[in-house]
Amino acid sequence: KLSQVEKKIEEIKKGSAEEYLKPLKELTEEGEDKISINECLKQLRYESVYNKFEAEKKGCKEQLEQDKLLLFNSVRDDIEDKITQVMNNRTPTHIDIDQWIASLGKRKKRTAGVY
Repeated sequence: KLSQVEKKIEEIKKGSAEEYLKPLKELTEEGEDKISINECLKQLRYESVYNKFEAEKKGCKEQLEQDKLLLFNSVRDDIEDKITQVMNNRTPTHIDIDQWIASLGKRKKRTAGVY
């Protein structure tokens, strides 16, 4: 019995024991399959994360463009309002020529008596 155990140990060490080779082959194949599946999962997860990143980047870029447009419109509207206020508050610069000549004549009369 001891010699049979030693013989089996030698066969196992040499890799020629049939009752151990078949289960070892099955385990090796299962391990390779699991490695292959895990590599596929890893690639799919990477692609998923990358696609989420790209979508987030695109969304941020679109939001930035919308915010820039809103800000531009807001600033433009403020400037237009201020221009309108200035134009409405401005005193009329149109002077009738007769009024201008009359005001010059009044000034000359006032200044003529002072000298």
